[in-house]
Amino acid sequence: MKKSLPNFIGIGGQKCASTWIYDILVGHPEVCLSKNKELDFFSNYWDRGFEWYQAQFESDLAAQAVAVGEVSPSYLYDMDAPLRVRQYDRDMKIIVTLRNPVERAYSNHKHNIRQGFVFSGDLTFESALQTNPTYIEHGLYAAHLQHWYESFPKDQILVVFFDDIVNAPSSVALTVYRFLGIDDGYVSSAFGKKSNESVAVANVSLALRIDRLRKSINGAGMTWVWALFRSLGLRWLYRRLNTRDIEQAIPGMRPETRAYLNSLYLDDISNTERLLGRDLATWKQAGLSH
Repeated sequence: MKKSLPNFIGIGGQKCASTWIYDILVGHPEVCLSKNKELDFFSNYWDRGFEWYQAQFESDLAAQAVAVGEVSPSYLYDMDAPLRVRQYDRDMKIIVTLRNPVERAYSNHKHNIRQGFVFSGDLTFESALQTNPTYIEHGLYAAHLQHWYESFPKDQILVVFFDDIVNAPSSVALTVYRFLGIDDGYVSSAFGKKSNESVAVANVSLALRIDRLRKSINGAGMTWVWALFRSLGLRWLYRRLNTRDIEQAIPGMRPETRAYLNSLYLDDISNTERLLGRDLATWKQAGLSH
């Protein structure tokens, strides 16, 4: 049965391949995704109301689609989001993506540098752990997932693992398609594609000005202006001039830091295993093998 309202959401976690989930769905003929990938409605913009939320989807496309939805990684960690989603639609299907929490934290750090959110000259992961508590908090999956399982039955929640996406992307995509009830014969060009660039901002102040400009343009409802910039090649030119290889920009994680984080996450990993009924021994061993 087709629905014109959003009937699924991707809730993260952050840096756990939620963009890949979006990418394998964006071209599917039976799917309608929001105009912008991350709406953050149930976390940051709840006060805008259901009418605003539904307006973020092309009405004609949504009316014809089997699966209508959006992907906002902020939802997994927001304490209010599960009950808000249930209030909106108790039948909502929910897709969760998870990865080794130690690797997730390090990837989060690289993302923040790539986006220009780290302002000091010290780009080490160890320094950032002292100033950004979300690096650790966002990897406490059992604590966050528990709120969702208290609000929704397990058969409405699909948990996908980063390692499975890396090792068998077509199989994971098939699982996602079947979960949403859409044609599982669709072959996405994203199956073998890396969704995020491994580059960092070179000039932070310039990046911040560009980001403010982008938000102002989109906030004014003139998304076509940003699309025009892309079509003229200006976005490509900016990225070429103001980026550098991420692996050259920051030092690697220190072995003692990896050991510390692995020890810190052990209990939550065990709780996640019990909650999901999946053996996550590889996460525990990964922290001990480096």
